[in-house]
Amino acid sequence: MLNVANRDVNHVEDETSEDVVDWVSAPKNGEFEQPEGFAEERQITDEYGGKSMSEISVGEGSSKLDLLLANNDDEIKEAAERLIEVVDKGKYKCAIDWSDYDISSSEYYVLLSIVGKMFEDKLNGSSDTYRVIVSQPTEEQLEVAGVPVLFDISVDGYLTIYCDVILQNLKNNTEVEELRAFTVYYEQNVLAFKE
Repeated sequence: MLNVANRDVNHVEDETSEDVVDWVSAPKNGEFEQPEGFAEERQITDEYGGKSMSEISVGEGSSKLDLLLANNDDEIKEAAERLIEVVDKGKYKCAIDWSDYDISSSEYYVLLSIVGKMFEDKLNGSSDTYRVIVSQPTEEQLEVAGVPVLFDISVDGYLTIYCDVILQNLKNNTEVEELRAFTVYYEQNVLAFKE
């Protein structure tokens, strides 16, 4: 399988990339070389692990969803409000279309946010033990991990997004930061993880 629309860390935009990367050989979770200081438990000293995050709410009433965005740009906040719809707890519709093998910068940040929320929901179940903070990895972090892009789109329609993830355990006040990949697809218009 080949992916024809990948982005390097300095080149997230609306135009289609001409790059071709072997999607199958891209590193998967557990295969990443983690940057120095990553994958080590530490005490929580900052609400968002030192990341600059903004909080927004999407939807209303029982369909209200609180999200963390790794970008304070008003355009991205508006995109999140426009593109995400709450179906039920842990189930979200997302109006981002990557069938043309590309996503915009705004869509990338919205996907980071919603994928982080989906992962948090999955970990927590009915508790509130964990908080998940997802942001864009730096170029240096991706280089250490052997990942040349911010996202991949397979010919089968799966989107894999590479993230800097801080997993905070709120019960024991510890956190772990690591690079992770999340692969998502649409199941009846609802965003789902490919297990």
